[in-house]
Amino acid sequence: MIASLGDDVGRLSICADAFLAAGEPQGQLMAAHLAGLKERGIELDQEQLIRKIIGEPWFEEDRGVDLEWRWGFIDAIRWGGWHDFERIEKQYCELTRLMKTTPELVPSLPWRSEITTTDRVRSHRLLRRLRTLHIGPWDVRPSHDRLWQLLAREGLPPSVTELIVADVPHAQRDEHQITWIDLGDMSQAYAAMQQLDRLYVRGSYLRLGRVELPRLKHFIHFSSTFDELANLRSANWPQLETLSIAFGGDEYNPNPVTMDDVMAFVREVPAKVTHLGLRNLSFTDELIAPLAGTATLKRLNELDLSFGVLLERGAELLHRHAAAFAHLKKLDVTDTGLTDFDALKEKIPGLHKGKEWRQKEDRYPSVSE
Repeated sequence: MIASLGDDVGRLSICADAFLAAGEPQGQLMAAHLAGLKERGIELDQEQLIRKIIGEPWFEEDRGVDLEWRWGFIDAIRWGGWHDFERIEKQYCELTRLMKTTPELVPSLPWRSEITTTDRVRSHRLLRRLRTLHIGPWDVRPSHDRLWQLLAREGLPPSVTELIVADVPHAQRDEHQITWIDLGDMSQAYAAMQQLDRLYVRGSYLRLGRVELPRLKHFIHFSSTFDELANLRSANWPQLETLSIAFGGDEYNPNPVTMDDVMAFVREVPAKVTHLGLRNLSFTDELIAPLAGTATLKRLNELDLSFGVLLERGAELLHRHAAAFAHLKKLDVTDTGLTDFDALKEKIPGLHKGKEWRQKEDRYPSVSE
């Protein structure tokens, strides 16, 4: 029942009233969240239940594990600090076992004697609407084959629809060069990720293999070494709406993509994609003219060219082909060095630059190592 409430505020309010009548603290938390109020004290009390179930240590400030709440339920779990992978693996297995168990069988799960039946039932209920897992770097140079193998073996908790890998903020984030994060062979986990709606991965040397994610709607990969365009072009993801790739130059990649590679990919972008990201390229300006003439551009709502190179040549070509880009709700040129932005904004209303903005003087993508 809980999992099927959706985002119907009326039904959620009825559920909150039922919990309140039964003397459950979660009812008070739900009521507060639905009213737009914060109840951090009650949240912390409820988090202690999860802490007991998953095992120590958890929620220690220096470990960077965090929970996010939504309408009285845990919405996201973030591993974002310095862990050894064995600890993440143990916690993940306990979490998945709990969530895969039907409510009727939760009291009989073989946990430590100090964990009461009430603790088990309440913890299970708090996690019934978990949607997002964030798994950040657990070492300075983590190898993510271990993570894909864990997911392949244990699967995802049944309610999870979003997976974010290697992009969880923590105090040492700036010490992780992107080329230190070896994403490995993700294809070994595809069978376990069939339920996903959104997948975000950050890091380098990702090996896609044959992509089989027919339900996925959003795929975002931020990298400085991506060269697997052939596997993107052959991917099976017919529901895809967002396809955003950050590529890189040749400094850390022996096989950097070429303009011909990228344009062949653009022409074969899946039919439902309305947000396309061609980010972190050293030849972004060279793409403007050929992009302007593609059928793919005509059906896009958003085009993200951020972290690439536009400069004066890019501005000249955008002026010349402004009509082809004018329909876009957003054309992101953040940190591309694009000149004449204000004048171009009048011709292309969706032109956008974010907070990260530097005046580039050379042809280099913003993210390299």
